[in-house]
Amino acid sequence: MLSVDAGAVDAAVVDALGRVAESLHADSARVFRRSAGAFRCTHEWAASGGEPALPPERDLEAFGWLPEDLPHADRPVLARSGGALREGPEPGERAVQEGWRGIAFVPVRAGGGLEGVLTFGWRGRDPEIHDEQLGPLSVLGDVVVGTVDRVRAEQALRESEERYRLLFEGARDAVILVDLETLHAIDANPAARELYGYATEEFLGTHADAITAEPDASREVVERARRGEAVQVPLRWHRRKDGTTFPVELSTNVIELGDRKVMVAIGRDMSRRVEAERSLRDSEAALEAAQHLASVGSWIHEPGTGRHLWSDELYRIHGLDPATTELTLTTGLEHVHPDDRERVEELFSRSSEHRGPCQAQYRIVRPDGTERVVVAASSWELDPAGHPLRNLGTVQDVTERVRLEEQLRHAQKMEAVGRLAGGIAHDFNNLLTAITGYTTLLLAETPEDDARRSDLIEIEAAAHRASDLVGQLLTFSRRRDPSSEPHDLNEIVRSVEGMLRRVIGEDVVLSTQLHLVGDAVPAEPGELEQLLLNLAVNARDAMPEGGRLTITTSQCDLGERAAEQLGVAPGRYAVLEVADTGTGMDEETRAHIFEPFFTTKEPGKGTGLGLSTVYAIATRSGGAVEASSEPGRGSTFRAYLPRVPAGGRALPTRPERAARPGRSERVLVVEDDVAVRALVRQVLERHGFRVLVAADGDEAERIARREPVDLLVSDVVLPGRRGPELAEALRARRPGLPVVLMSGYLGEAAGLPEDLASDGGLLAKPFRPEELVARVLEALDRAGR
Repeated sequence: MLSVDAGAVDAAVVDALGRVAESLHADSARVFRRSAGAFRCTHEWAASGGEPALPPERDLEAFGWLPEDLPHADRPVLARSGGALREGPEPGERAVQEGWRGIAFVPVRAGGGLEGVLTFGWRGRDPEIHDEQLGPLSVLGDVVVGTVDRVRAEQALRESEERYRLLFEGARDAVILVDLETLHAIDANPAARELYGYATEEFLGTHADAITAEPDASREVVERARRGEAVQVPLRWHRRKDGTTFPVELSTNVIELGDRKVMVAIGRDMSRRVEAERSLRDSEAALEAAQHLASVGSWIHEPGTGRHLWSDELYRIHGLDPATTELTLTTGLEHVHPDDRERVEELFSRSSEHRGPCQAQYRIVRPDGTERVVVAASSWELDPAGHPLRNLGTVQDVTERVRLEEQLRHAQKMEAVGRLAGGIAHDFNNLLTAITGYTTLLLAETPEDDARRSDLIEIEAAAHRASDLVGQLLTFSRRRDPSSEPHDLNEIVRSVEGMLRRVIGEDVVLSTQLHLVGDAVPAEPGELEQLLLNLAVNARDAMPEGGRLTITTSQCDLGERAAEQLGVAPGRYAVLEVADTGTGMDEETRAHIFEPFFTTKEPGKGTGLGLSTVYAIATRSGGAVEASSEPGRGSTFRAYLPRVPAGGRALPTRPERAARPGRSERVLVVEDDVAVRALVRQVLERHGFRVLVAADGDEAERIARREPVDLLVSDVVLPGRRGPELAEALRARRPGLPVVLMSGYLGEAAGLPEDLASDGGLLAKPFRPEELVARVLEALDRAGR
């Protein structure tokens, strides 16, 4: 089809109008087209030096001389202001004023309606036209308007095609035209060629299956397109020429090009969004993992919308299932411990009122009844006007930290008391050694019927009680080393049952229920006896009017949760339970009973070390102790001790008196305490030994250089050189010299050589004379003397 420029057509139309107007001796000619309900001028011609029939700013109706029947006329209508022609409308006032004598109106119809009007006007003279001349003007109107419409339609089509091409070529998304019959690409824009990695000639003719990584899904899209459906696909994976795949957001439509249907596929590369979403998921997963590891949950609260967002870890901290429970600020506060709720509500209310940060430590109660300690912190995010947008907060489970802090505080108390106990144990045990030793010597020389014998027995008993007191101090302060060998807990209970009956008195009924089977516990029998004795005495004091004391042994397996609450490792434990029917304790008292020197007794009635020692013995063996009690309903203490296979050593027995007298061996005694030094000398001389004494290491070395020494008995702590150093110096001159070291407490003997720290070489103060003699003889026997 030959295309014509619209500008050239407009010029030709004006020229044609002029030629016809000149042949009619008209002064002007114009073409009007219907637009928005009115006839607007599109082309005009005027005689040389003349004016158009209508002012340019006017439409056809504004001229005021429009035939009323023009919309229905099928032939031209001539209107004039005078002359022979009588038909036609009267001229308008403006037409008369401007001197127009006549106008010919030529209707142009299309589709049964009036679409345009041609006008020819005469000014200053009557129209020189006859009826037979009006007919051809209709043909002229149809030709002029039809030509203009065709040319403008062609131009609009070209412009539309050009716009399409510009849009097609310039689109940032990939656009591919696919023949729905063959499924081959018939066109692709530059964005598509770049995205898929094909050159122009390579893309044309490429089958649709070659660019998709999901053939089945693509065939579904094609089938829907063939049914004429427009398809929106959120995400599909396509393939580049080099084989790599990438995500695409796809939309398709169907158009007709000539005699074939074409699918227009518009694809947007979603690689960045998919990568961003993956990064976001990874970030969220990392955040969730970090929150879980740190036991920190988070929340977001928007006051304007009432929206709450709680992290999964926050649900876990509260022991709740996010699938069945919706947490809000109100329901979150409902899980706060009743004793802490008022304080927490006040803190958060003040934070909301002042838009300030908030931090609080409080307890929560889980649905299963367990309590956790948490620290919550929050802050407000405000808009530029200072209005609250949202509240951001975190909650951290610090139960374990609080428990460890409590253990640290208790350990620090133990350490402080331990330093105190270690400081006094040496000197105090020296005094007790002298008291006990001389009392024993006097008892051995006092007849049974001597009235003074009962006084000596009381002195000896008092010294033993004082020794037990120092032992308790050293035990709960961890200055006394425990045994690692296992012992039968049931046998230990049986061995002290008789003593316990005497301690608690006749008005308290004692019963034992020994259910522990097959296992033993790694603790010193003496310490377990002390633990039982302390609990029994505590129970007796809680039952001043009598009652029942029940001792039970059993076994249990502690899971992770129960072990965590007790502060021990999960596993198998022996349980030693001591229950009474006494006055019981309130919660405040129960919270302090294991602290050193805490007592509810009157001044002078208790040391406050009994339950502290129980705590120290249980925890040092890797176990724990707990108490349950209510006022008026008695108390129950449970000691959890690790279970090990049975077969441990038998209960220790009291050392026997020396089986033979001394053989005049020379014993060098080194002791800085005068009373102890004199006691040791007297005891050993009574058993036939030759005794040399020294107050410190230097003096002892001088003596050893003058005289041969068969045995060294030395205190561990001496002025200047310590006892172990003195022993090494003497052994350098006399290899294999037997040594017995005396110690106020085992902490003094830390780091001793193995032979000096053994049971035969280390004698703990206070000791009885027979124990001293037995150790000396054992040391001589080991040395073969």
